Amino acid sequence: MAKPIEQLITELRGRRTYKELSDDCDGIPSTGRLSAMVKEGIESYPAMNSIRGLAKGLSVTEQDIVDACSVSLGFLQEGITRQAIALPNGAEKLTDSQKALVVSIVREFITANKLAS
Repeated sequence: MAKPIEQLITELRGRRTYKELSDDCDGIPSTGRLSAMVKEGIESYPAMNSIRGLAKGLSVTEQDIVDACSVSLGFLQEGITRQAIALPNGAEKLTDSQKALVVSIVREFITANKLAS
């Protein structure tokens, strides 16, 4: 599911600071640029080295970054699919038991949110 780059960065940054995320991106994009992308959005596609860095730092494919930028720029509609959140590369290697546990945890959060509403 394509989502805006701001949302993708926010969701996959986790508890890392922008500095830590930039370090995980091998310094490109910079701490300031990452912060600006989230807070101010983007007005054009990032340079290829930034796309590669973001893909590395967020553990997603370069295509995921391009798609997210396309949503932010209005060239691609944000879609709703069964994949409600992006998962880092490697999630496909989880065992069936691990996948079931992740789904169970997410369902508990959904139930708790419904009860809180």
